[in-house]
Amino acid sequence: MVEHDVVTTDGIRRRIEWTVPRILTVVLGTMTSAIHFYVGVTTGESHFIVLGVGLLAGALVFYTRFWNAAFYLVGAIYVSVLLSIWVLAGMPQFLLGVVDAAVQVALVVTFFYLFVTTPESTTEEG
Repeated sequence: MVEHDVVTTDGIRRRIEWTVPRILTVVLGTMTSAIHFYVGVTTGESHFIVLGVGLLAGALVFYTRFWNAAFYLVGAIYVSVLLSIWVLAGMPQFLLGVVDAAVQVALVVTFFYLFVTTPESTTEEG
């Protein structure tokens, strides 16, 4: 890992040194968000759209200077709760749910990895 690999820029956006775990986090987060939007639109169950918006909001904050490594834990908890709710609901839309569950498990793993390996100095401004 490169020391001080996340650098803030002027304004709200920050420059990011793209590593494999960071790329995986963005890709997996976008995938599970898209799955939730798809389920919400195709079933008419709007709560899936809301859950997808929550996932997408987290992905968007990642690109801003407001990002902090603690958000990796928030994301891991959010995604773990989504996964638990799906299981407790009887695993509706089983095949799509299994794909989404696999994406979410991988996402939780990358969240924890990034939380543990991200130096605090990379989340501070300046």
